[in-house]
Amino acid sequence: MSHHWQAGLPIDLPLDALADIETAGVSLAKNWQSIVLTIRMCFSSIESAEDVETLISLVIMMAGAQPDVPEEALELLEAVDVSIDGSCLDISFEMTMSQIVDLIESAAEEESPW
Repeated sequence: MSHHWQAGLPIDLPLDALADIETAGVSLAKNWQSIVLTIRMCFSSIESAEDVETLISLVIMMAGAQPDVPEEALELLEAVDVSIDGSCLDISFEMTMSQIVDLIESAAEEESPW
């Protein structure tokens, strides 16, 4: 059974590829004044890794295009790095402690959708 989602957009989101995850891992490291978060997902095929890379890139692009997105959240989206290594997909980003504080403060604002 094929699971695709269009959400009123002229694109076909390949959700089937998510079912092909064989392993997943998360690491969190401190790099001086920064925190680095890395998520690694390994799939049964290179094609599935590429499909999920496309899906993640589209989600990031659509989230960044939403109105009223706090500047801190946009900075976070811009810092996300998505790369493929064979049939594995790595998603990572690095944030400074001041960026984390700014994001938390932005989320705590009464009128923020975050």
